[in-house]
Amino acid sequence: SDPQEIVMEVDKAKVGIRWGHFNAPRLLDSMGYLEYKGVIRASLAHYNTVDEIERLKKALDPLVS
Repeated sequence: SDPQEIVMEVDKAKVGIRWGHFNAPRLLDSMGYLEYKGVIRASLAHYNTVDEIERLKKALDPLVS
């Protein structure tokens, strides 16, 4: 799937994730991911709640299955 499309769909659920090469284009190119416009990043921290993580999972499930 297209990382940008996945991020746009997850955004509809009010969950913020990002896509791109994240300043590592050579690494992603060596792994073959640049042809897919990069990768998806979900940044989690100690202050994220279980509910927020469940919302992310629920938003991603239909997109990556």
